[in-house]
Amino acid sequence: MATESAVTSESSGPAPSSEAQLVTFNPAASLPLKLTATNFPSWRAQLFSLLYGLDLHGYLDGTVVPPAAEILVNNIQTRNPAYLHWFRQDKLLLNGIFASVSPEIVPFISSAETSKAAWDILQSTYAGTSYSRIMTLHDRLHGEKRGDRDVATYVQALRSRATDLALAGEAVRNEELVTICLRGLGVEYQEFAAGIRAREVPPRLEDLLDRLQALEADLRATRPPVDSPATAYTTQRGRGRGRRGGYPGRGGGRGQPSSSYPVPSSPASSPSSWDPTSRPDDETPRRSRVFCQYCEKPGHTAKMCFQLFPHKRPPQANYTQHPQQAPPSSDGPWLMDTAATHHVTNNLGNLSLYSDYNGPDEIYLGDGSGLRITHIGSSSLATKTGSLELKSMLCVPAIKHRLLSVAKLCRANPVSVEFFADSFIVKDLNTGARLLTGRNKGDTYELPGGSTAVRVALVTTRHSSDSWHRRLGHPSSKSLSRLLQAHSLPHSSRSLSPCNSCLSNKSHKLPFGDSSLSSSRPLDLLFSDVWGPAPVTSVDRYSYYLVIVDHFTRYSWIYPLKLKSDVLSVFLAFKTLVENYFSTTIRRLYTDGGGEFQKLKSSLVQSGITHLLTPPHTPQHNGLSERKHRHIVETGITLLHQADLPLTYWSYAFTTAVFLINRLPSSALRGQIPFTVLFNETPRYTKLRVFGCLCYPWLRPYNTNKLQPHSRPCIFLGYSHQQSAYKCLDPETSRVFISRHVSFVESQFPGVATSCVPLDAATSTSSWLTSTIPVVSFIPCPVPVPPPASASSSSDQQSPRSPHMDGSASSPSLDDSSPVNSSPPQSPTPPPPPPPPPRHPMRTRAKNNIIKPNPKYASVATSQVSPPTEPSSVKEALRHAVWRAALKTEHGALLANRTRDLVPRLPHYNVVGCRWIFRIKWRPDGGIERFKARLVAKGFHQRAGVDFHETFSPVLKPVTVRTVFTLALSSNWPIYQFDVNNAFLQGPLQEEVYMTQPPGFRDPAHPDHVCRLRRAIYGLRQAPRAWYDALSAFLISCGFVKTCSDASLFVYSRNGVQAYFLMYVDDLLLTGNDASFLRSFQDKLSAEFSLKQLGNVHYFLGIEVLPTASGFLLSQHKYINDLLTRFQMHEARPTPTPLTSTARLTISTGTAPADATLYRQVVGALQYLVTTRPDVAFAVNKLSQYMHAPSTEHWQHVKRLLRYIAGTRAVGLQIRRQSTPLTLRVFSDSDWAGDLDDRTSTSGFLIYLGDTLVSWKSKKQRTVARSSTEAEYRALALTASETVWLQNLLTELHYTLPQAPTIFCDNLRAIHFSSNPVFHSRMKHLALDYHFVRQLVTSKALHLRHVPTASQLADVLTKALPSTRFCLLRSKIGLADASSILRGRIRENSR
Repeated sequence: MATESAVTSESSGPAPSSEAQLVTFNPAASLPLKLTATNFPSWRAQLFSLLYGLDLHGYLDGTVVPPAAEILVNNIQTRNPAYLHWFRQDKLLLNGIFASVSPEIVPFISSAETSKAAWDILQSTYAGTSYSRIMTLHDRLHGEKRGDRDVATYVQALRSRATDLALAGEAVRNEELVTICLRGLGVEYQEFAAGIRAREVPPRLEDLLDRLQALEADLRATRPPVDSPATAYTTQRGRGRGRRGGYPGRGGGRGQPSSSYPVPSSPASSPSSWDPTSRPDDETPRRSRVFCQYCEKPGHTAKMCFQLFPHKRPPQANYTQHPQQAPPSSDGPWLMDTAATHHVTNNLGNLSLYSDYNGPDEIYLGDGSGLRITHIGSSSLATKTGSLELKSMLCVPAIKHRLLSVAKLCRANPVSVEFFADSFIVKDLNTGARLLTGRNKGDTYELPGGSTAVRVALVTTRHSSDSWHRRLGHPSSKSLSRLLQAHSLPHSSRSLSPCNSCLSNKSHKLPFGDSSLSSSRPLDLLFSDVWGPAPVTSVDRYSYYLVIVDHFTRYSWIYPLKLKSDVLSVFLAFKTLVENYFSTTIRRLYTDGGGEFQKLKSSLVQSGITHLLTPPHTPQHNGLSERKHRHIVETGITLLHQADLPLTYWSYAFTTAVFLINRLPSSALRGQIPFTVLFNETPRYTKLRVFGCLCYPWLRPYNTNKLQPHSRPCIFLGYSHQQSAYKCLDPETSRVFISRHVSFVESQFPGVATSCVPLDAATSTSSWLTSTIPVVSFIPCPVPVPPPASASSSSDQQSPRSPHMDGSASSPSLDDSSPVNSSPPQSPTPPPPPPPPPRHPMRTRAKNNIIKPNPKYASVATSQVSPPTEPSSVKEALRHAVWRAALKTEHGALLANRTRDLVPRLPHYNVVGCRWIFRIKWRPDGGIERFKARLVAKGFHQRAGVDFHETFSPVLKPVTVRTVFTLALSSNWPIYQFDVNNAFLQGPLQEEVYMTQPPGFRDPAHPDHVCRLRRAIYGLRQAPRAWYDALSAFLISCGFVKTCSDASLFVYSRNGVQAYFLMYVDDLLLTGNDASFLRSFQDKLSAEFSLKQLGNVHYFLGIEVLPTASGFLLSQHKYINDLLTRFQMHEARPTPTPLTSTARLTISTGTAPADATLYRQVVGALQYLVTTRPDVAFAVNKLSQYMHAPSTEHWQHVKRLLRYIAGTRAVGLQIRRQSTPLTLRVFSDSDWAGDLDDRTSTSGFLIYLGDTLVSWKSKKQRTVARSSTEAEYRALALTASETVWLQNLLTELHYTLPQAPTIFCDNLRAIHFSSNPVFHSRMKHLALDYHFVRQLVTSKALHLRHVPTASQLADVLTKALPSTRFCLLRSKIGLADASSILRGRIRENSR
């Protein structure tokens, strides 16, 4: 910007030809809205609307450039008039900006010399586009809640947040804004929000606001009305004779009714029997009153004297009230207030029918202060002849006295109120009868609440303390007495008798000292521990339970577990549940150092939860959890002992125990109740019943006819977690009913037989968190299956519920005397109906009774025969000759390898079951190769440390296979393939393993003997390791060396002879440079093991190796066809890309949940396809992130991926032959913050050995990167690690690279950072990655080069691309279409 020069004379320069006028305006009038820290968008719109109208906006956006300060006029430096005009106009604008901002913001722009400088400061401060500010704005937008505001204010706040984001360059879509709005509305609008979410197209935010305002008006209309602002004038006592608060004074009208108003009454208030006529003798009324001539008492004459005529006394009837309707204890007198607009009480118990008061009104006192109203409702006030109705009574806990509005009382009831100097009377307007009387106490008219003129006989059942002790789950006597007194529960005064169940099960050691840990709010500190394994598995198959205790409220949660490994999923679900419910976060978690809690570390770190651990072997530091275990277990087994139930019902008893413990006073809370402290509500104790007692649920809906009884005897098992209902077990049918309509006989405990195994609706741990159970539900009990009486049923047909049943007891017996092709008798099937007689005159074969098939139709008939199926049992396999031959072949191999010895069965043997597995081996062209039967042991019966110790599976890395293929092709080496017959039978066993005899081949002479295994068979835990040890020992004896990079790769290098041996379980590969060595080694290998030499490699691990002119092409054509056929997508219409470039997948994407099992099957099957298809690596990686809870939209993207594969099923990976030396070229890339759920980045790399792609990966980064440079550098570290491993592999293969590998990256800052010797302070968190990559670059082990983004091949592994870009990269990374090759092979096979 030009600066102002010195001015010699203002009039020396020539005047402009036409001087423009300055635009002036009044900032106070034109810019009434002052800029604050929160209203920048509104203020900006106000400012620019004015500037656009005055055509001055160019001064702020830079389009109006300041002219030169001086110009030459006749070779003389003269001040420029245009600059002077610009300068003056700019100062006017700067003054307008100063005048339109708040005083707090003026210091920010006080240093600005021009209006544009001031605007730039405000723009960068309140509309900056930094990443941190954008993330802060996003957090504020998503954290916006309605609270107590009306919906218009709430929606306006959301619009303001969205406008801030739009100014920062992050526009918020209408769909996202509607979703955030619905999430923050609150519970009142849940049903409305659910209806909006169910719509396919969300409404505009403006339309949503109109509907919300209409709904808000309806909600307000349905609330209890408030006639006028509630007021109450407090009566003050004084020495004067006047009345305050509207009461009449003593000056006149004494003895006459001063007002006639209506009055409401509270159930807590009792009418007074005090007689206003019985006043002291010294207070004589000024006006004459009637006195009785007989008793000399005022108010009646001798004719009506009750002492002379007792029969004239008005009858008084004693009436009966239910205990729940009886008036509670007195809360002080009622004060009669003629100025109060409503009845007011400070005790919610005074209201019989009430609801929450959500209005803005308050109780206004005489001094102008206000008191909050919590509830509004109605009640009644008992009188001699009935009751008076009290409407619109307000509950104000802060008020000290209860007030009766005289106006409200008279309007709601036909009564009048007469005030006297020292008393008042409430009379019936119709009869004139006196209903209530009160007195003047300290110049205040009081209606006493402690006495009543009505005789009330309460009819109630006064339970003994022992009954309440059993109902509440056997609490301590101190807690029980405190609870009974605090809640006025009816009970006898007799002390608690000694409880046998408590004395038998609550004996324990003395407690430890108190902990020093403290908490200040709920969820501030949680204690947790796992109890178990239980000595007996519960009836619903639980062995553990997880307890979580809140330190602040002492509230406990219990979750039964089947496995300890379920702790991770249960705690994460619990965390989401409580944090959403209580709108706060968990701060600290205190546990022991168990392995189940170690798995929580990463999740706790990501959530910002501090994980506190106990010192080793010091469980006392987790004393809160340990004491809670003791409390739960003791209470639970006490309940079982009382109910006469077996210990298998401990899950029901422990859950009920926690339910009751949360509702008992806690000494740690000084007698407060955990439930009340956490939820600020009083528990409903009237719902409690004695655990295990006899009950009769209403079962009418389950009857089959009208004559069946409506209920039957059941056993009470606890309380439902989802409904206000009870769990009742029917011991006859083993069904668990959940019903609200239950009658209890709490003195009888029928007990249950140990054979009854009920299944509750919650059969898994997750159902304790999210399941919804119907109001009345039942699940039948599984009936115990008796052992089979005959040997004709197969072990394969046994129920999976009993995995430990002996398989030999149900196996078919096969000997020489029984024909193998015999089948059990089947029920005769009715013959098919005869075909209708032909009605045409044509003469056919059927008319001539020719039924022999015509040979010329044989090919058609053959083509229509369905393919053979795999039998599921031995019994089914023995009916077919091909499977009988397969059985004999496999059994012969077992005998030939001497795999077993028959020994007598001893009691201490851990006998493992076995079964036959039948498979059809297919050729790559779809033809049948052979029928295979295999005997498989049931390894899940083995026990660690008894019959196995270590396990290992010889699995080959795909990168190793592709690397060996590339080296062998470049050196013109042959690659031979082998298959080991019964590979696992070749490995000797070191442990003693006992197995049942094979089904169908039981020794008739020793049917009860078991097999002691000498060699490993399929299914044993140690079988893969035994085979690997046997094969590796042989290879090492032949001169091979096991590589460190891959344990399944062996290298031979002696005297110029090089050979590579690869093994993947029983599939073997061999290649080398010496043909004679390869032949001699094959002979040795065949002599040692039973092999099938398959010739040159052609089909390895489901991958078809197709020879081409330039090398090999690896295709999974058959695997893709089988995959598409399996999931019925083989005829789907193809798509050009795996994922759409506009797809924005998140965890919450979609509304309805998809079939999770099917989703996981498809995505799991697609992961093996990545072995030869890097083009689908990113899509598979992305879709795998939603396997835990897939939605319908996730499923639609999976189907799109299958459609893409269907259109590219012939695409394969090229392995190119190269005569020049092979070098490593690497491409590394990342997509910064591409994950919309947690804003993590995605790394991807491609590694080429020569021209062949040998390694690739698409992986989500574990941490959030704060810049694209950080994301790229983490991707570089991952790529460098894989490159170094591949270098080591090539070194062990005795191949020397001619030069160091080169990594191509499209981020210059990441490349410079790796070469910069000065460690940048802002990248300290990348220290490990920095030193790793920097050391490789410094030592010249790696070279980093820049590549333009358009040439970055690894881009296909980091994000979803448009079809044009995707197809271009797919053709460049090394994939090719094998359609022509596959068609040629099909033609050769057909010939």
